[in-house]
Amino acid sequence: MLEGMLAETIGIGGHNGETIQAYYARPVGAAQVTGVMVLHHRPGW
Repeated sequence: MLEGMLAETIGIGGHNGETIQAYYARPVGAAQVTGVMVLHHRPGW
């Protein structure tokens, strides 16, 4: 049984060394399960 979820905004190295933002969510716990990462484009942010 999964106990909870961790969701956060993280920075990832992008083109020309720029940092881009991504939304990352994964279950909390020791079980080996998949996670979700969403990379989105938001001009000016």
